[in-house]
Amino acid sequence: MSTPWPLFHATARTARDLIASAPVAAAWDAPAALPELTVGALAGHLGRQILNLGRFLDVPLSPDTPRMDLATWFRDGAGGKSDQPLDSATHRAIRARAAEHAANGPAALAAEVSEALIALDRHVPAEDPARWVDIFGNHAVTLDTLLTTRLVELVVHSDDLAVSVAAPTPTFPPEAMDRVLATATGTATSPSCAPSPGVNAPRRASRCSEHEKRRPGKSPGGVQETQRTTRAPSPASRRSRSRRRPRHCCSCSR
Repeated sequence: MSTPWPLFHATARTARDLIASAPVAAAWDAPAALPELTVGALAGHLGRQILNLGRFLDVPLSPDTPRMDLATWFRDGAGGKSDQPLDSATHRAIRARAAEHAANGPAALAAEVSEALIALDRHVPAEDPARWVDIFGNHAVTLDTLLTTRLVELVVHSDDLAVSVAAPTPTFPPEAMDRVLATATGTATSPSCAPSPGVNAPRRASRCSEHEKRRPGKSPGGVQETQRTTRAPSPASRRSRSRRRPRHCCSCSR
C-alpha cells in the first residue's frame, strides 16, 4: 500500500501557488469568504495544513494516545471543533495561529511552504503508511489517514481562498479529487464533520454571501467539474449531510 503523498504534494503545490498569487496578495488584509478571517489569515490557515505535517511527524508517539481511524477522526477529532461556536476559544486560537503565519505577507508564507514541501519530500515517501502519527498528544492517526485529512483541507480551503479573491477554483489532480470525494462519501454517515460531496464550497454555510455573488466560473478539473463525475447522493442523504455540515473548518487540527 502506498501513501497519498504524491497527491498531497501536487495539491500542496497548487495551494502554495494560490497563496503566492497576485489576487491573494492584493487582497491580503481584506475580509475572507469565511467569517472572522482576513484573506491573509485564511492563506495562513491553508499553509498550516502543509507546515503542520512536519511538526506532527516529529512528535514522539505516546502509548497512551487514543488511536483513530478516518471515520472516527471526522466524527470525534475534527467534529468536536467544527461544532463549537465561532467565538469559542478553540476557533479564536485557530484564527490567531493563522494570522501569525500571515503576518509576514504572501511571499514569505509561500516560501515557508515551499521549504516545508522540499523537506517533507525527502522522507515522507519512505515512511510506512500504516505508521501511527501523534497529533500533539491529543490522538493518533495513521500516516495514510493524516495525509488524507490534510488533502481534504487543502482542497476545501484552497477553494475558500479562491472565492475570497474572486478567482477560479484551482485545478487539482483528478486522483487527488477522487480521494477527497471518496473520503467525503465514505464518512458522510459519520456525525458532524464529513465534508459535503464534491467538496462543493459554494454550498458551505460558513461562506459569506457577498463573496459567493462574485464567484467566477470553475476551471476545468476543479471542484465542481469533478463533482459531475460522481454519482449524485439521494435526496435523503443530501438532507442528512446538510444538517451535519461543518460551520467553519472541515478537518482542521490546529
